[in-house]
Amino acid sequence: MAASSLDRDSLHIHVSILAYLLACLVLRAKAYNLLPWLAVFALAAFGEYVDGRGLRNIANYPDQVTLWQFHGKDMINTMIAPTILLLAARFTQVFEKPDIRTKVPPEETVANTQN
Repeated sequence: MAASSLDRDSLHIHVSILAYLLACLVLRAKAYNLLPWLAVFALAAFGEYVDGRGLRNIANYPDQVTLWQFHGKDMINTMIAPTILLLAARFTQVFEKPDIRTKVPPEETVANTQN
């Protein structure tokens, strides 16, 4: 946090986007595939487990309010961006790259029909 000058919540979001894109590359999966999302979820859950081990000395931990404060909010912040990317890739054409090799310019189409 000190190196980036970002707060915890912002770091969770930025790191989750990076983790999602890296998971897509490492797993050779498209953004619409559920596997990269699950990888980020597993990484986030593991990170929260490790964080929880360090929070045992805090008074009232692990009562429900403290659990939500530390882990629930972090999980939501971590998973919101990968979820948006997954849904956008699955249900929109935002990430579709047009195949310019198969598109024929209109001038060539007209010229080919006259021959």
